[in-house]
Amino acid sequence: MVKHESKPTVYNSVFERVFVMKKTKLTDGREKENEALKGIFNKKKKELGLTQAILAEKLDVSQGAVNMYLNGINPLNTPIASRFAELLNVPVSDFSPRLAAEIGRMAQTIASTTMQVSHSTLKDRLIYAREQKGISQEQLGKAINKSQSAIAALETGRNQGSTNIAKIAEVLGVSAIWLETGQGEMYPQSTTPRINEITDIHRPILWSSNTPLPEDDYVFVPFLKETELRGGAGSFEIPDYNGFRLPFGKSTLHRKGIMPDNVICCTLTGDSMEPRIPEYATIAVDKGIERIRDGKIYAFQHDDLFRVKYLYRLPGNKVRIRSDNENYEDEIVSGEEIRVIGRVFWWSVLD
Repeated sequence: MVKHESKPTVYNSVFERVFVMKKTKLTDGREKENEALKGIFNKKKKELGLTQAILAEKLDVSQGAVNMYLNGINPLNTPIASRFAELLNVPVSDFSPRLAAEIGRMAQTIASTTMQVSHSTLKDRLIYAREQKGISQEQLGKAINKSQSAIAALETGRNQGSTNIAKIAEVLGVSAIWLETGQGEMYPQSTTPRINEITDIHRPILWSSNTPLPEDDYVFVPFLKETELRGGAGSFEIPDYNGFRLPFGKSTLHRKGIMPDNVICCTLTGDSMEPRIPEYATIAVDKGIERIRDGKIYAFQHDDLFRVKYLYRLPGNKVRIRSDNENYEDEIVSGEEIRVIGRVFWWSVLD
């Protein structure tokens, strides 16, 4: 009889090395996470063009390992759960609230450590806060009546301080003390209502171009009264401006870093954004923000359609288009197929 020497186990990746294979199904409650993951995979695999073999390749594990995750033999943990969630375009919490909470705690720890290290100077804190706000150096400069080069001088460290720190902090929505010194919390405690909707406007008020306007307190932005933007699908063409305007509090736009010249208002039709935005609501679009921040609502052109939806960036220059109405399925398109007009930052509707 020929004696065969046993060979050491060879793992395809660091993922597979961490997960010691078991031959029996989990029975400690964690198997429900695997079952939920398998259900999501079975539901979305056709839409996303996924098979277990493709998952294995993208996860850099064997197909057998994928099978064991889906069938409750191998327990899920944070690295593999994150990768599954990314490939299936769902949050980890959809199949494992436990791991989602663990990932959140890890992210907070990392963010806290990173902030202490990389936000040690004024220029670092300013760059970070401005990028979180999603505005350019030029937009920030205009909001505080300074040039783009003045902001650039702060962000490159050429200027070590500024008499406009309080104004900059107000526009960026951060603590002036944190911005100037790095001490305390980045975001101040405030009783000011958050706005996806500007609370000091309440309901839309139309103004004719022939009516005297109290311009000391308000700015007046174009209201395209004859134009309807589609929450479902439809065409869009900006008509000649008809002279109607909507008033916005100057302090509100200033606080949010929104340039009045970038704002247009119009009517949303279609029910795909209900209940978040009712049909026939008046919406305001900030044309100064074209960069997609996941989960924000944007007005955008898709082929010959003008639409209003949530947008999410995906790997491979893809974009996920999502409605608020559950009756509308998500769409995955190439980033080249859409052109962002601006972010929807306010809406209101008359009962």
